[in-house]
Amino acid sequence: MKIAWTPDLAIGDGMIDRQHKELFAQVDRLVTAIREKRNIEEVREIVDFLERYVIVHFDAEERLMEQAYFPDINSHRREHARFVEKWKGLKAIFEREGPSLAFALSLNRVVVSWLRYHIAVRDKAVGRYIAERAKAA
Repeated sequence: MKIAWTPDLAIGDGMIDRQHKELFAQVDRLVTAIREKRNIEEVREIVDFLERYVIVHFDAEERLMEQAYFPDINSHRREHARFVEKWKGLKAIFEREGPSLAFALSLNRVVVSWLRYHIAVRDKAVGRYIAERAKAA
């Protein structure tokens, strides 16, 4: 099953939407690499890329919220911080077991489910807030 960004996940900010698309593409690439039992170094490269990219993305998203004076920014930041902690736990599973079934199942639960929910609910709220502010200006 392909893991893909869908247009209903667009929040209306071009940069953030592009980053979300890239996150989905890289997670799909990771799941494919695990499913096809590719070389562990290839899988590790994707895991490391995702770890770096998530930080870059969260920083960009939080800057956008700061610039827009988004009222729920602190709660949003806490969600990002919790995700980073979950990612560290997921990476620890990978370091211990490699691209195992446990890692793949945790990846689906921790990353795919969280990412879809977070974008569809939390990030779209940011997009709506910014759009409403733009209309009012």
